Amino acid sequence: MVDRFSVPFWQLNRSLSLSKSDKLRGVMEQASRRIDSLRFHLDVKRPPRDENWQCSIVFDGKDKSADFNAGFCLFLEEWRDYRDERQEGTLSKDKYQDWQEKTLAYYSSTAVNSDTDKSE
Repeated sequence: MVDRFSVPFWQLNRSLSLSKSDKLRGVMEQASRRIDSLRFHLDVKRPPRDENWQCSIVFDGKDKSADFNAGFCLFLEEWRDYRDERQEGTLSKDKYQDWQEKTLAYYSSTAVNSDTDKSE
């Protein structure tokens, strides 16, 4: 089953507000916040209907109703490439962390409207 949600998946990387909580609860709490300009589909496959138990999050980079999807897709593509290079040993930890810091700095001034903004 595929559901449509609006949430800040970007925060599942280092900008997760882990300073707020370094527990899995904090990750889940941040992921469940709604952000109107970022949309994704959740796909869950699980026994007995499927042989494997897999969950995926899919962002449509061409979704015109989600202003941040294209940028987020670019981030995920870079993250995958840097993570793969790091795991293969072709990228140093320092260079990986440098990429993370530069990427987070680039997006740090990008404001989003979330469900918490609307309740205040």
